[in-house]
Amino acid sequence: MSAKFKAALEARIKSLKAAKNKVVKIGIVEQQQYEDGTPVAYVAAIHEYGSPSNNIPPRPFFRPTISAQKQAWANIGKQILQNGGSAEEVLDSVGDRAKSDIFETISNIDAPQLAISTKKARNRKAHQQAAKYGKKPNAVSIKPLVDTKLLIHSIGYVVVDKE
Repeated sequence: MSAKFKAALEARIKSLKAAKNKVVKIGIVEQQQYEDGTPVAYVAAIHEYGSPSNNIPPRPFFRPTISAQKQAWANIGKQILQNGGSAEEVLDSVGDRAKSDIFETISNIDAPQLAISTKKARNRKAHQQAAKYGKKPNAVSIKPLVDTKLLIHSIGYVVVDKE
């Protein structure tokens, strides 16, 4: 075995061993809050599972994405390793792809539709915000989960040590 090949192999083994103790966590960026101080993670959990007592139906986006994409994410990792990539590259690539997939899932949710009361509240809020600046409001979104876009832009990932 050549010294160059042996060194490359040892470096690869070291990289894989180090990554064995790492994991990708995908979720809501910590400390994100709405203007009223409500944590984005709290709102995300309500939408993921619903809140029947508050007449909020579930609009899951994490669980369906994970279920639909986990094999694709595994394939990304496999392909990177086969092409000589590092374990760190695998974790970052899978995290980035998962973030994009969840973003896409949220963007595509259109059911269940918003309640009339929610549509009216969004319209009222848009008019109040615009009035502060002496303007007319922009179009108001009637899509679930994308009113302020804070939720969708709070999706992120980190590579951390396993607990």
